Amino acid sequence: MFLARWPILVDLTHPGYLAVLALLPIVVALSLRSLSGLGRWRGTIAVGIRCLVIGAMALALASPEWVRSTDDQTVTFALDQSDSVPPAQQRVAMAFMEHAAETMRSGQDRVAIVSFAGRPSVDQLPNETFVGGSLGAVADSHETNTAAALRLGLALFSERHGQAAGADIGR
Repeated sequence: MFLARWPILVDLTHPGYLAVLALLPIVVALSLRSLSGLGRWRGTIAVGIRCLVIGAMALALASPEWVRSTDDQTVTFALDQSDSVPPAQQRVAMAFMEHAAETMRSGQDRVAIVSFAGRPSVDQLPNETFVGGSLGAVADSHETNTAAALRLGLALFSERHGQAAGADIGR
C-alpha cells in the first residue's frame, strides 16, 4: 500500500492561528442571540456556516503542509572539470564518487552526476547504478560556474526521494 511505504503527515507552518478556534463558543453564543428571529433550523444552519468559515480561515492561516518521510536518498555529485582542477585531482574525485556509490543501499538510493566548467551538464540522471566512467566533454573548460551546476543538480531531485546535495568535488 502506498501509505504504508510513504507515511504522510500534516505539518502546520503557523499553528498559532488555530487559537482562533477557541473563539468559536463565543461566536455561537453571540450568534444564537442575534439570530433568534430566524427560527431554530435556519439559525442553527447560519451559526454552523459561520463556524465553518472561521474554522476554514484559521486552518488556511495555519498553512498546513503535507510531509512525507522516506529513507531513500538521491545524491547528486557536482564534478568540477575546469582547467583549475588538475587531472590527478579529478581522478581522486571520481574514485571518491565510485566508493560512495558502492555503499549505496540497493533499491533505496540513487546517484546522479553533474559535471561542469563554464556550463554544467548532466552526465548521469538519478539512477541506482553508478556509470561515472564515461563523463561527457566539457565546454568552456577555462571557466567555472559552481552555482549553475548546483542549481542543475537540485533540479534532478524527485519528490519521492530524500535529497543530499553533493559538494563541489575536485577542489
